[in-house]
Amino acid sequence: MAGAYLFATVLLNAGMAFLAIPAADNKSTGELASYISVVASLGSVVVGLILSSQNRERINAKDYIDEAADYLARHYQSRFGFEPLAVLYSLPFALLMWGTFAFLVAFLDMCLQEADNLTRALVSITSAVMLFGVVWCLDQGERSIFSRIIACVRESLPVWRSCPRTEAV
Repeated sequence: MAGAYLFATVLLNAGMAFLAIPAADNKSTGELASYISVVASLGSVVVGLILSSQNRERINAKDYIDEAADYLARHYQSRFGFEPLAVLYSLPFALLMWGTFAFLVAFLDMCLQEADNLTRALVSITSAVMLFGVVWCLDQGERSIFSRIIACVRESLPVWRSCPRTEAV
């Protein structure tokens, strides 16, 4: 968790620096995306600091087993189980990812709207390579979202039902 809000503070600084660049109009897409990035980064830092101060690391974990069991018992809900607690602890990372995405939108808006053709071409090619890398990383999961989508499409389209299935090795 400490790593998430370290990255969030760096992203917060980048977002604030991006807002310092004068824009032609005050309501550009890049500027609005940068505002969203700053707010998400601040949220990640604040939530991460609150959670880490509430649950600071213990030197000898064996001495705090009962305390941890009490904490989990207090936060268990019969209808949802531990899911609300899981969502709460995932907030710093989720806000960091949204902040990063918003900053990327702001940066690409600036590069693709207010730059010359060479800069647009280089940024577009680099962005495509980065997108390929991100999609490749997402696809490497045990049950990747892409294999689930393909399986759903296969089941829904009669033409694809007859296609042979390839199993991952």
